[in-house]
Amino acid sequence: MFIPIKSPERRNKMANQKGLTLIELMILIVFACIIAALAISKIALDADKKNARHTLKAIVASEHLYMEQHGRYTASINVLSTDILHSR
Repeated sequence: MFIPIKSPERRNKMANQKGLTLIELMILIVFACIIAALAISKIALDADKKNARHTLKAIVASEHLYMEQHGRYTASINVLSTDILHSR
């Protein structure tokens, strides 16, 4: 088995190297893209949750209004006032 021994010239050349190689830059870019993708998906999920909460609050308000007017809750969401549900 051959074990390469680094010459002093090569060791000094590597020690004086400044900056990053192309492979190192590509790895950094991949990591940055992965982190950005995770952050973007988290933001989108939070926006979906906020939208769902808003819609559910509108349905509850519409159900209460229907209950006050008719003395019972609806059997179908299609009966509810569409202007309340679509007032986002």
